[in-house]
Amino acid sequence: INGGAEQAAELLNQRVDAIMYTGGGQVGKIVAKAAANNLTPVLLELGGKNPVFVTKSAHLPSATRRIAWGKIAANTGQMCICPDYVVVESSVKEEFTNELCKAMDEMFP
Repeated sequence: INGGAEQAAELLNQRVDAIMYTGGGQVGKIVAKAAANNLTPVLLELGGKNPVFVTKSAHLPSATRRIAWGKIAANTGQMCICPDYVVVESSVKEEFTNELCKAMDEMFP
């Protein structure tokens, strides 16, 4: 439903089977309180950080292409599940960096 605070408040007053909200914590509290009034199940996605863990067992060419696509190409990184940072096992750090640069060059020549 498109709208602002007024439409959202009216919607939260309705009895529904479940509420799913993606956004910030301040509005998340409002949503959770409204859901509690009717004992409505609620799922709050309040914008955490999404790490990517890369170990020495990873297929680096595939992993780096997927990471680059998820962060840059997929809606310019504006998806809730896009990678925010990468934790790389030190033994593959240099190779990971080289492969990531190659992936970026291929996607964005």
